Amino acid sequence: MNFLEIFKNKSFLITLGISAVAAALILCVLFFFIKPTDKKETKKVSKPSSSVSQTDKDSSDTQKGEQEEEKEEKEKTLTVTSPAKTDVTTTESKYAIIGNCDPEYPLYLNGEQIEVAVDGSFAIDVNLAEGANSFVLKHKDVEQSYIIRYRYVIIQSCYPSSAKSYDGNSTFAVSVSARAGSKVTASFAGSTINLTRDTSNSISYNDTDFATFSGSFTMPAGEIKDKAIVVANHSAKSGPPALDMYYPKFNVKWGAHEMFGNFKMRKAYLRDVLYIKKCKMSARRASFMGTILAIFNPPVYK
Repeated sequence: MNFLEIFKNKSFLITLGISAVAAALILCVLFFFIKPTDKKETKKVSKPSSSVSQTDKDSSDTQKGEQEEEKEEKEKTLTVTSPAKTDVTTTESKYAIIGNCDPEYPLYLNGEQIEVAVDGSFAIDVNLAEGANSFVLKHKDVEQSYIIRYRYVIIQSCYPSSAKSYDGNSTFAVSVSARAGSKVTASFAGSTINLTRDTSNSISYNDTDFATFSGSFTMPAGEIKDKAIVVANHSAKSGPPALDMYYPKFNVKWGAHEMFGNFKMRKAYLRDVLYIKKCKMSARRASFMGTILAIFNPPVYK
């Protein structure tokens, strides 16, 4: 049977038509009742969850911002850096009260409003009376009280303020911090000099009640008079040669205070200390040497 004969067969054509209609119906059913997964719909389903998450984030950010504002508001409270303590003492007639506060709110000192910079910083110079001076700073709901005690003195400090050692013929400086306008003198070894006010100080004279005055002295030559007792310590016979070499004066090498006592005291020192202890002599020889020297030493010492 060829291709033309197939189409001339009516029963075959009917069967083929019915099969085509059935296939079409099946495809319609599948198209209308079984839908494939849609990515766009999936995204749409997830949007409500994303919206809730975004709302929570916005709420969290708002809360965090409010907390930061509250923190900044608390940090903008009254802070005073000078004076460092609530009770201080000064020798200056003026004192600077320095600190920081919230520039959006007024600041009061002893009931009077004071000027505050844009950044909240402030500095006030207050005049002091002798004795205790009370100051109260008020800012928002905070009050801080201070007592500044003014002690009036003429001399604030001096140098040297303790014992010092200098070589003979050397020069040493003297400086005094005293009230500006004072006449300051210094005395040393019977000599008195006028101290000169130092004008090279970088601090403005208007910033302090005090000025620096300075001068200098020259030490004596350091000569020793012939009739003098010089106390020195040495070990037995190692000391006298050193004295003969370096000491510029005639000297007697036996220099214990016992040598100025009576005969018994001089003999006991020479025998027990000098000869037995230091020179390591025998007791018999030390006793003999101590007796002889104790007899003849007074004229030598005098």
